[in-house]
Amino acid sequence: MSLWVEKYRPVTRDEIIGLPAGLRALKLDESMPHLLFVGGAGIGKTTTARAIMKEMNADGIELNASDERGIDTIREKIKFFCMKASLQMKVILLDEADQLTKDSQQALRRILEEYAEDTRFILTGNYERGIIDPLVSRCVRFEFATPPKDEVVKRMAFICDKEAVQYTLEDLLSIVEKGWPDIRQTIMLLYKSSRTGKVCPKEVETSSDILTLIYVCIQDKKFEILRKAVSKYQPNYLEVYTYLFNQYFSTMAHSPIRSRILIAISDAARDHQLVADPEVNLMALVFRIAELTENY
Repeated sequence: MSLWVEKYRPVTRDEIIGLPAGLRALKLDESMPHLLFVGGAGIGKTTTARAIMKEMNADGIELNASDERGIDTIREKIKFFCMKASLQMKVILLDEADQLTKDSQQALRRILEEYAEDTRFILTGNYERGIIDPLVSRCVRFEFATPPKDEVVKRMAFICDKEAVQYTLEDLLSIVEKGWPDIRQTIMLLYKSSRTGKVCPKEVETSSDILTLIYVCIQDKKFEILRKAVSKYQPNYLEVYTYLFNQYFSTMAHSPIRSRILIAISDAARDHQLVADPEVNLMALVFRIAELTENY
């Protein structure tokens, strides 16, 4: 399902939807500073970093801090790369840097200073508050805003034309409404809705339908139905957690277990950025809620 996401990933800055203006004019040479990209999921942070590395013809590596968040990664992989000789500018893309431990970030701060002559860092993160101030201050910060819907529709039309998929602008807008502002999620929905060779928005459930289904299944303890629905529709998990939090907050105002359920949902939302399988994380929360509500 992610095939189109990678196949049509922009490779230059000019192709990226909603690119911050300062990045479009950024000089890609030894004068380039360390960069920090912040913003929501699926709106182009990693794609932009990769495009910059490609345009620079940099000697680069890419690490995902949610997978390799400990200080050993900083000491062994990153510092080793910084120390190696290269005829090109070295660039390190550290994705989801807000997931690094505080010790790792302190170590990284020193490396940014020590190897600034021939190495640049591009850090990305959904939440700037997860990155220590000394690290933020050593980077030029760019915030990635919500992409314009009309530009996303144009991109979806471009993909459909390339794949010989029939569509109407109304159908594309319907798909964009369901996935927006996450461009990556929107492309996945487009793929799912066009398997017959024609865009059919009815093939993709609306997010509100899925959220309601998940909540009802939790209430009725219909776990098999819930898991099949999650596997089939692949919802936006953070949206699910926000929806569940709001539902239990409003419907259990006088329950003695409300605070425990809300804390469990908050923990699951936090862990979403760290886990290997978000579906397992959600189902673990579902069973935790079932335990808490067993006698109420």
